[in-house]
Amino acid sequence: MKGMYLSLPVAILAVGILTACATTSEHQASAIEAEQNDPLTNHREVVLAARGLSCPLCASNVDRVMTMVDGVSSVQTDLEKGHIIIGLEENHAVTRGQLINAVEDAGFTFVEFVPSGA
Repeated sequence: MKGMYLSLPVAILAVGILTACATTSEHQASAIEAEQNDPLTNHREVVLAARGLSCPLCASNVDRVMTMVDGVSSVQTDLEKGHIIIGLEENHAVTRGQLINAVEDAGFTFVEFVPSGA
């Protein structure tokens, strides 16, 4: 009987930890999704870092896919840094999520948005 009483507090603690982790993960996922769906209205240029950009053919492929995103006016690829520099049209509604999806659709791995001047 004694062992049964000791396992109940452990079980309650485990459920509490798992619930907190699930809630935190759901909250983080919701925040990330909201950020990705917000239009980049205050930006005329956005720089993304991506893995896998290694040759002119890669640059050509990512340029082609990125220019298909409505609101993208220009694309330059810096193979040395692994950066994609995206010019955005005035009054565009391009979102971070659209740009991330385009990078991944082109066959590359999105790493991060690079701060201006980096």
